[in-house]
Amino acid sequence: MKVEDDGTTKVRLVIPRGEGVKYVVSFDSDSVANAINAAGPQSEEGFDEEDEEAGGRRINESELDEDYDEDAEEDYGEQMPLMMTIEVHRESQPDKHVVFEAEATPSSKPNQYDLFVTYMGVVNESVQTDYSGPGYESLDEKLREQLDQFVAKNFAKYVPLIAEYSRAKEGQLYSQWLRDVKQVLAA
Repeated sequence: MKVEDDGTTKVRLVIPRGEGVKYVVSFDSDSVANAINAAGPQSEEGFDEEDEEAGGRRINESELDEDYDEDAEEDYGEQMPLMMTIEVHRESQPDKHVVFEAEATPSSKPNQYDLFVTYMGVVNESVQTDYSGPGYESLDEKLREQLDQFVAKNFAKYVPLIAEYSRAKEGQLYSQWLRDVKQVLAA
C-alpha cells in the first residue's frame, strides 16, 4: 500500500490487489478528523512531546479493546460518517474505472466500521460524456446489497487506518497552525 499525501488535506491510498487490479481510496483528512472529533472530546492522555511532534500517538489494537466500553458510547454522542471515494482500476481497461462513494459509520464492535455505498459510477475517459450510470438508489436492491458487500469486504479494514492517519495529520496541521499564530502575534 502506498500513501499519496501532497501536503494538503487530500490523501490517497493506492492498494495493489494483484492480477492487474488496484484500488485507490481517497479521503479528505480534515473532514475525517472533524467527523471523528464531532463524536466528543478526544483524550490527550498518553501524549508525550515526541508523539505530539509526530502529530498524534500510535494506538495498538489491544489498547483499543481495553479502552472500549459500550456504556461510554453515550458520552460521545452521535459520530458523523467518514466519507471516502473508492476507485477500482484494472490494467486491461486503462481508460475505465469504477468509482464508489462510501460512508463509514462506527460498528457495534470496537475499532470496526460499517461501510455503505452512497454513489457508484463508471468513468470512461475514452468517451466524452457526463453520464456515469444510474443513481445508486435506483439500482435493484439485490445489486445494491452485493455492491455494499463488495465494498465492506474489501475496504472496511482500511477505515481505522484512515481515521488514525487523519487524526495524526490534523494534529500536525494544528501544531503548525499554532506555531504560525504564535509567530504572527509575537512579532
